[in-house]
Amino acid sequence: MTRQPSTWPIHLSSWIIQDGSYPDFQIGEMAEFSVEFHWKRGEPVELCKSYISAQPVASAEYEVVAEPLPCAEGTRILGIGILTYCHDLPPLMELPHSRFRTRLNLGIDPFGFWECHTPTAVLPMVYTWRIESILQQTAPHVETVINGTRVLNRDASKPGWKTIIRTDAHHDDNGRAEYILRCELLDVPAKGTSVTARP
Repeated sequence: MTRQPSTWPIHLSSWIIQDGSYPDFQIGEMAEFSVEFHWKRGEPVELCKSYISAQPVASAEYEVVAEPLPCAEGTRILGIGILTYCHDLPPLMELPHSRFRTRLNLGIDPFGFWECHTPTAVLPMVYTWRIESILQQTAPHVETVINGTRVLNRDASKPGWKTIIRTDAHHDDNGRAEYILRCELLDVPAKGTSVTARP
């Protein structure tokens, strides 16, 4: 048994569109993509025997009960109601069929996974979604110096999001936009390829 949200908030960075992996997205359209998860180092991980589940808690962050699955070398796949992947995991998460509770961020697959593995070498992980709404990050960028290098980061003291109709990744926020796609997971079997992604 699994417990899933009715709407899945999924993060999208503008560079993924700029790289040519996907076109811009708009409200109401259907899209096919797989999902990459990000685990923050130091986030608690607790072994458990609860139902597999995913519960949104903030932006594209989820509290999950996840189950690792066998997968291709160098990649980790978790079942959280959908299959989602990452290239880097702590040893605890490598144990097959050992469920655990933690927090993850979910984002659209930037195509790193499918560039490394052929569809026949992995489980079907491309899902069909309907985009219900799109949010764009409004927190301004601030310049900081890290190890002598100037970098731009979001001002954490001014978080915020605005609703937009369509992404314009090459122009929104001077090409540095971050989005949340709020998606309905459609009742379509997962696939190994995407008609939305560009070859």
